[in-house]
Amino acid sequence: MINDYDELSDGHPDLAAKEFSTFLVVNPFTGEQKLLEPDFPSIYSHFMFPAWSGFGSTAYSPTLDRVVYLLANGPDSDFHYVLWDMDEERSLADFAIIDVPNAIPRWSPNGQEFAITLDLIEDDNTIKWPVYNLYTVSRDGDVKKIADLSNYYPWFYIGEYSWSPDGKYIAFWLSGWTEQPQTFNLIADQSLVIVDTKNYDLSIYFISGKPEGMGRV
Repeated sequence: MINDYDELSDGHPDLAAKEFSTFLVVNPFTGEQKLLEPDFPSIYSHFMFPAWSGFGSTAYSPTLDRVVYLLANGPDSDFHYVLWDMDEERSLADFAIIDVPNAIPRWSPNGQEFAITLDLIEDDNTIKWPVYNLYTVSRDGDVKKIADLSNYYPWFYIGEYSWSPDGKYIAFWLSGWTEQPQTFNLIADQSLVIVDTKNYDLSIYFISGKPEGMGRV
């Protein structure tokens, strides 16, 4: 990963630098090299979210023809995840983020889909936070809900998650509350959850993760 820094001129001294991470992909067998430059429309690149800064606000698919990136037109604008076709240079799907993006989208090992957490919006368009559900999105933008945690907790959020090597399971960290606290702390206790991406079976284990920083375990 190659980091390039530029100065901002928007009058925000606390956001005095932005980062674009250019990925260099090397084929170890042939020596072939390819640069993946993040020149996507309105890509967000400020340091406000540490979980994103190390990834340059991008999540490339293993097939290197799709990317999910964080979009915002400025420090005060709304955030979106965008699924981008790198070959045709067009958006395939767009996901609004109600609050801050806590968990980075993760591609499956075969690059055919990625996992994403999205906030829930009530039928009357009010926001219930924190209530995230876990979805998978195909490389063409088709969305499937694979974990509905509202059956277990009225308030919850999903932290870090990862795929099993065979792509059958997703493991993630869950914080949940049965009673509304005075404040929802991103450093709250987190438990390990594993969901089967094929039949949506959900297992919550009594294994606690130790949160640090912005709630990362």
